[in-house]
Amino acid sequence: MEKKTIASLLIAFLMVMSIVGYVLVDVDVSERKQTHGDFTFYRMASGWKTNIGGKDVLFNFLPNQVSSIPADQQTTLVLTNTPVLGVTYDPNSSSAQTLGQIQYYLEQVFHDNAQFFVLRGLTNTTSFPALPELSCLNASQKLPILVFERSNETNITTEGYCVRARAASNPDLFLVLDKIVYLIMGVL
Repeated sequence: MEKKTIASLLIAFLMVMSIVGYVLVDVDVSERKQTHGDFTFYRMASGWKTNIGGKDVLFNFLPNQVSSIPADQQTTLVLTNTPVLGVTYDPNSSSAQTLGQIQYYLEQVFHDNAQFFVLRGLTNTTSFPALPELSCLNASQKLPILVFERSNETNITTEGYCVRARAASNPDLFLVLDKIVYLIMGVL
């Protein structure tokens, strides 16, 4: 055989073996699979996926990563015993874009899982007259309101039928988002 052919075969062999080695060595299952109660979470490129009620749901954080965020039993009752949930935020917030993404995500998750209808709104609709104005003043048994807001603390509080999800930073907004979805879906 020619030297070029032998060199080419050697390079091809090394490439194939390096791929096989990578696949065999990179199988740390504990890093890609976590269990919480009856739920198994799988690491995906964009977060953690689990199956709830026959549907896959994607989260940013695992349940144990959000369990320290305070939320009382009344929060769970308000969020789970309704056919419609109003979700709102201040459009003038410095986190308005993130809050809009969170609102859209909630609408998709609960529509896909047939939990309830999410009514998207804003706390101030002066610049957005097409959306309803929703705040704790509108909260009722028929239309509980979930308000996302930036604050000095990260927590979830409930007054009557109004749930306030407060976060100290944009990343913390996703922590409280996941905590709320876990509560509603019965994971926590």
